[in-house]
Amino acid sequence: MATSSSSARPSATTAGRSSNPASYAYDVRTGAEVWAFDPIPRSPDHPGIATWAKGERTRTGAANVWSVISADAERDMVFLPTTSPSPDFYGGERLGDNAYANSVVALRASTGAFLWGYQTVRHDLWDLDIASQPLLFSHTDAAGNSRPAVAQATKMGFVFVLDRETGESLHPVEERAVPASDIPGERAAPTQPFTKLRLIATDARPLPRWSISNEHRAGCAALLAGVRYEGIFTPPSLEGSLLFPGNDGGANWGSMAYDSGARIGYVAVNRIPTIVKLIPRKEFRAARRGRTLHGNPAELAEQGGTPYGMARTELLFDDFPCLEGPWSTLAALGLDRGEVLWERPVGKIGWRDLGPVAGNWGHFIRGGPMVTEGGVVFLATPYDHTLRAHDGATGEVLWSTVLPAGAHATPMGYRHAGTDYVVVTAGGRLTGGGRRGDHVLAFRLESGNAAP
Repeated sequence: MATSSSSARPSATTAGRSSNPASYAYDVRTGAEVWAFDPIPRSPDHPGIATWAKGERTRTGAANVWSVISADAERDMVFLPTTSPSPDFYGGERLGDNAYANSVVALRASTGAFLWGYQTVRHDLWDLDIASQPLLFSHTDAAGNSRPAVAQATKMGFVFVLDRETGESLHPVEERAVPASDIPGERAAPTQPFTKLRLIATDARPLPRWSISNEHRAGCAALLAGVRYEGIFTPPSLEGSLLFPGNDGGANWGSMAYDSGARIGYVAVNRIPTIVKLIPRKEFRAARRGRTLHGNPAELAEQGGTPYGMARTELLFDDFPCLEGPWSTLAALGLDRGEVLWERPVGKIGWRDLGPVAGNWGHFIRGGPMVTEGGVVFLATPYDHTLRAHDGATGEVLWSTVLPAGAHATPMGYRHAGTDYVVVTAGGRLTGGGRRGDHVLAFRLESGNAAP
């Protein structure tokens, strides 16, 4: 449900007055700060203050914007995709729904005045930041009426479609009960919003396992032993909880692309589950020395100021997933009606042949798609170092080329002297994604082909 400025006063601050703002606006000619906005309440007039148990006395940070802000210059509006409040996996020191973390926030671009906010996750305990840029488009309903809209893809695989001027949802959103936390001092939100347009299974049925060998099967079983899973929004626990599709799952940094002629949105979707375990403070130092979780290499975080540290690891054994795929897909969305038009696995695990089935389940995409005026969708996949062109109507691969390194970026298109080009960077990364490099590659679009 969106909260508008009619029920809450603006929370932007003028330069120098905000104690810890998360977003700033500057005068492009002078560099002077014009306004600042903090999604976390630092004063009694903050529009989300009623959703924080300690109000402006809350001692937390983050909820900042680390994706890309979208702007509607005609309406003097900017749209902020905010992140989770800190720490990520324990909220006992920040009880309440925590608006306007994990929200699409609309501000007046010229003044920073709060217009409305729509929270996609309440009291985030899963690191479900809004990592994708809000997509601005014109929505047409069944009666043919159009209105300005904003679509927000999320790590849950939910896509929220909102009225750009009011924040009202343009598709049905159901409030569903979700699992409670069993951690002392924690109170998970009792319900979460489930929008009509979803790309990830959300129920509590056991997720189908997959293995490549007996050793892999045994390693995955050890990883999952005793782990709690009751569907999406299963809270972190002392035993360890499975977070699906995971904090790197759903739609991530690559964001969405939109073909205004065909009225289709495109998004890359990951299914990379994570196991998260809370560790009591007195046990955390020893656990940190080991840097493992259930035998797997793990990331450990202090979560300072709380009773619990945290360990998390992806549900992979020997770098191979433990659950059936597809692990990454490209999806086409009818944003007007809120429907998935098609979805196809994309990418491959590049270092081993997994056969005709699992070999076509994809493997973790960081970048996103771009679409041309002619309805061709370009997407780069990092682990097989490939750039592909897809038919926007069907998802069929029209053309592909192998890149000199892994591409974690979204392709860019431009036109010069009447000719269209697609550019992508291929740099690999230090911790994965195949060969490293420092390449920027341009391809000229020709009829039926793309030439380097």
